[in-house]
Amino acid sequence: MDFDAVLEPINPYAMPVKKYDIASSFYHLIMGVWEINTNVMAMRMAEIRKNESILDLACGTCWVAEKFLSLSRNVIAIDISQGMLNECRKRIGNENIMLADAFHLPFKDDTFDVVFSSFFLDLLPESSILPAINEMARVMKDGGRLIAVSMSKYGHALKKFARMLYEVAYLKWPMVKGYRPSSRPIRLKDELIKAGMKIKRWKLTTIPLFHFPVEIVVATY
Repeated sequence: MDFDAVLEPINPYAMPVKKYDIASSFYHLIMGVWEINTNVMAMRMAEIRKNESILDLACGTCWVAEKFLSLSRNVIAIDISQGMLNECRKRIGNENIMLADAFHLPFKDDTFDVVFSSFFLDLLPESSILPAINEMARVMKDGGRLIAVSMSKYGHALKKFARMLYEVAYLKWPMVKGYRPSSRPIRLKDELIKAGMKIKRWKLTTIPLFHFPVEIVVATY
């Protein structure tokens, strides 16, 4: 089966409540394996300056937003899942979180110095990636930075083998209460370039244990 055939089932906008509200209570356990190390790298690459305005888009349980709040008080974390935001409240309170649609952000143009997006673009159908990037860019200030993280189609040797294994095995992965880790490899750097962005920094790394390739990109206009 072509891996592209599972794009709609893993799309968070196709079934946000069923998937992410239910998964919110145990999502951080999954994130500990899949996301934390790469997010730490991405935050370092972001080079956040004191009091910069930051949007954490598709924030999940707000693990990243909590770290950003130690650097700046001007942080907004958004998600489409109320269940995820309930977990955020336990971590950072209510002041810095908002229920919002990443395709129709409730912010004016040129609002944020930094837009952070981790393991979100690689959940979307291919046709939705460019509109999502364009909306992130709209709310980013002139000279601002988009920091994006995704599973990647780049990589050779072990990275390529691990990525191909992931794609073959995806449909057989166990479901937990209707949820299954669902990112799929894309060419993140290429997608950002298609959107007219300039790549400032790029890193290809891997998820711990499994060696699945992950891209971290810092991009500007």
